[in-house]
Amino acid sequence: MTMVAEPTAVTSELNEDLQEAMNVVSKPCCDDPDAPAEDDVSRPVIARAVESSFYNAMELCFAQLSIEPKRILFVGACRQRDFARRLGFLLPFCKIVALDPEEAMVTKAEEEVACRFRFEYADLGKLPYNDNGFDLTIAHNLAEFTDKPKRAVDELARVTKHHLLISHHRPFIWFLMQGVGSVKQAMTQLGCSIPSGQYTNEWEQRLHDVADTQLKLSPLPWVMRMCRVKPKAPKRTALS
Repeated sequence: MTMVAEPTAVTSELNEDLQEAMNVVSKPCCDDPDAPAEDDVSRPVIARAVESSFYNAMELCFAQLSIEPKRILFVGACRQRDFARRLGFLLPFCKIVALDPEEAMVTKAEEEVACRFRFEYADLGKLPYNDNGFDLTIAHNLAEFTDKPKRAVDELARVTKHHLLISHHRPFIWFLMQGVGSVKQAMTQLGCSIPSGQYTNEWEQRLHDVADTQLKLSPLPWVMRMCRVKPKAPKRTALS
């Protein structure tokens, strides 16, 4: 009588694969339109107003796009997950790179979120991407991610072919609003923190050099700009 070995190893591998798939399915997805939003009536009115103002401004900025972006670089998406979710839902066919300068943030996002985004970390002062590699680059609450704003703006413009959507906090408004608990709750929902440094004038000046502002909006407590990147000068070579 022929003895057939029990497929214990194969069964075990299948169970592990199944469990891994179940774990992925159980994670929240960046593209999920039913995730908590600013219209949740259980949250404070001010918190909902801050978020609603921000997302309305974002949609007005997107209306300025001259092309349908195919590749997007999103600085801070690993922590600004509600914003990332909306972006993924609005632009379902884009390839989106979620970039963060902290490796721990990238690892945390990879463990907790299941979506089509590619999570990467890099220093904003030296991005590992080719020139004009992205159609649209987004950096919300920019000063939170760098202490070298001019260099960061240069790099963001270098890797961007068409549009830059950049926002920053307004220091004086932050000073007035920082004691309001519901504003902090809105910041938490948006994945933002108050930057310790004040670099607004530096990066605004540099942004003017590399891009033309198409639309400037002021959703409290930020300033948001949709910009068109200026054509890059051809690189000089030994023969030029």
